Amino acid sequence: MNYERRRSERIGYEKQIYKQHCERIANARSTINTRSIQKLKPIPRYVIENRIRENKINMENMELLLRLANIKSSIQSHNHISVLRQLKLKQQIYKIGQKLKKQRIDIENKKLAQTIQNVKPSICMKKLEYEYKNTRDKIKLLSLYPEFIS
Repeated sequence: MNYERRRSERIGYEKQIYKQHCERIANARSTINTRSIQKLKPIPRYVIENRIRENKINMENMELLLRLANIKSSIQSHNHISVLRQLKLKQQIYKIGQKLKKQRIDIENKKLAQTIQNVKPSICMKKLEYEYKNTRDKIKLLSLYPEFIS
């Protein structure tokens, strides 16, 4: 009667401990972090710098697309699908370039108008009136004594 017991043949206290062990394993939470990684929100003070960087990238992309559009194709077939697509792409790029140019001009005009509005006036009305009054007084004096006019 010397044989090894199998797991299914556990008896008594050993059987109870094994059942408790199985329950603990079945109810255990995983120790591995399976949550999705959250994207980092941009720092608020860098929002302007990020926007400027994105605008620069967009402008560089537009310049590259314009350069690609200006390359003449070597295919000399009429109404070929790729030629039509290329023409449509050139038209879209031209429209976008014109729109960006207009936006740039509008922004520069707004900046110029703002700087003009913020400039202090170079003419001081009080000083101008004071000088006018002095010259009028001198003219009156000269008209009273015409012998000093020469």
